Amino acid sequence: MSYLQNLRSKLDNYIAEYDDNTLVWDQTISNEVEHCYLVHDSIMLASRYTIISSCRNKSPVDKDNGTISCTIFAMLRALAQRQTDNKFNLFLLSSKPSSEINSAKANEETSQHNWVEIVETYNDQVHTGKYDKNLFPNAHTIENIKCGLFIMTAGCINNTPQYNNYCINDNSFSAATSSSLFNTSPKYFHGAGVALISPKLTRFMMRHCMFNQLDSVPQVAKVYSNEKMLVSEIISANIIIGKLKSIRPKCNKKLSHFPNTKECLLFDPEYKDFHHEQAMWINNLDNTPAPLKPVHCALEEMFEQAAAGDTIFLRNGKWGKTIEKYIFNAVIKGCNVKILKSVRNEKAETVRMSKKICSLYKDADELQGSFEIRFLFSSKVAGSTSQATNFQFSDYGNVYGLISKRNAKSIIMTGTHNLGDQSFFNNHENMIIVESSNINDLYQNLFEDFWSMAEAFNTEKIQTTVNTPLNTVHIASKSIHDSISFKLPSVLSQDCIKLTKIKVAIDCSNKKELLTLINKISPTGIYSIAFRKNRKLKALAVIRQQIENDLKNPLGSPNAYHYLKKIAQIALVLKGLDNKARIANKTIALLNSKNFPGLKRLINEKLCLFDSIKYKNLLELASIGKIPKRLDHKQEKQAQKIKQSTNI
Repeated sequence: MSYLQNLRSKLDNYIAEYDDNTLVWDQTISNEVEHCYLVHDSIMLASRYTIISSCRNKSPVDKDNGTISCTIFAMLRALAQRQTDNKFNLFLLSSKPSSEINSAKANEETSQHNWVEIVETYNDQVHTGKYDKNLFPNAHTIENIKCGLFIMTAGCINNTPQYNNYCINDNSFSAATSSSLFNTSPKYFHGAGVALISPKLTRFMMRHCMFNQLDSVPQVAKVYSNEKMLVSEIISANIIIGKLKSIRPKCNKKLSHFPNTKECLLFDPEYKDFHHEQAMWINNLDNTPAPLKPVHCALEEMFEQAAAGDTIFLRNGKWGKTIEKYIFNAVIKGCNVKILKSVRNEKAETVRMSKKICSLYKDADELQGSFEIRFLFSSKVAGSTSQATNFQFSDYGNVYGLISKRNAKSIIMTGTHNLGDQSFFNNHENMIIVESSNINDLYQNLFEDFWSMAEAFNTEKIQTTVNTPLNTVHIASKSIHDSISFKLPSVLSQDCIKLTKIKVAIDCSNKKELLTLINKISPTGIYSIAFRKNRKLKALAVIRQQIENDLKNPLGSPNAYHYLKKIAQIALVLKGLDNKARIANKTIALLNSKNFPGLKRLINEKLCLFDSIKYKNLLELASIGKIPKRLDHKQEKQAQKIKQSTNI
């Protein structure tokens, strides 16, 4: 019996639904841009109904700048395109994740006047052109709302906070994310989410919305146009429940039932960027006894099924005693555990995590498995005083999974549930779980891409070193039961800074050439819609952002050759969007031109070349750790001249 089938037998239909024929998109939701396109496309791909539910703890309006959040802008941009469709209905359900907000006070939080203000702010942005043209090529004002626009705010039920971040529509398009779709995202924001097509799971979430979330909604604001004026009126939540009861999510095999596919910004069904998998959507409910919380059961089942040699991966900023116990038992029985943790209060959290990690080992005489943790530092920490920072993150991702060696299928899950004890025992959370024989794309996008950019925290026999942008924490112990000592020297010591100012300047010059190279080899421009729809090409955009961050803080960053190898690897597997020329050939032609002298000199030095760059050289460049063949005496002299010309 598979993991999901076994889990399904333990959970009630009321709190979980399973579909063994789900279309799961390879395209994931990992940043604010993808949040924007998700809400936009969920509206455009609907026939009559779209529901967007999210927690909200602050206003999406920036009154100082006269703007709204990018995600709300994308939502209203799609609404503007469908505003005259009197058969279409958009339901926006926000929840206040605070025990101070109850059902009675939700009347005030519905704030229909606030949403009128939000729409008016959107219209002002469209009129003045004060929005990101790279994200949205155009936008129309909202002046004649004939469709249904319903605003709802849910309070806490029995002092239980509600965290529900998802999009669903009547054409079986669904998605769940770890972070809010209504708040203004912080700088360098990253989250996690998956999208799917499944009538069964969509119907389940519609029932969840009707019979669980709407219970705490005392009233609904309906916003519409009256003589080109935006007005609102209060209606009963029972009217909304009546509308939702009539929805029958549909889907055909050819996916021809989706309208407005040409208007999609990212999730275009015609690209068929998905595959059939087993999936489950589960919800923690406030009235479920704590030991039986379904997401808790799902994580517990995953750790129980993990065997020696399997890899468990966890990406989250929270840490509680429950997950500590599960990790300890997994390492004892021989599992390899990888934790990716976001950090906002650097010194305090680093020391706290160090103590907790060591507590995993204090009762174990012999460890069969391995444990590794890496840190993603917030933009506040990364941008403060350190010049050695390579990347900046405000990470809100919740991604957990199991890569099994003995079973053909692996597991990955994401949603609102974090690893703190509050989520395990109290909060109202939801998660999507995917079980597949091939989770490579989801794993790469939601975990590995972040893992490769995080600060290493390697643990081996209780001798652990934590390398952070601002300090280094050493945890050393002669034996498992000895006391732990901490030392916090600065990472910016003279021993750590090996590059001279001249070499740093040369490396920065090469990185600027890399930025030009990426722009040149991108078939239709780095910000175009066609570019964003190509999942592989987006890797170039990630590298571009990393290089731009390095140029701001060059000390301690990866060198240009590191990124050049990555670009070569991408170029070898990509074709141009016109299917006429390979990106690899274009890259070779550009590197051989006179526009990239620094990069060509770098390649010649590393690969010992004395002629133009060819396809086989790009293959060699893309091979990590490949050793060039032995040089003859003449070639050694030429190589020595090149090195002397580059060394200052």
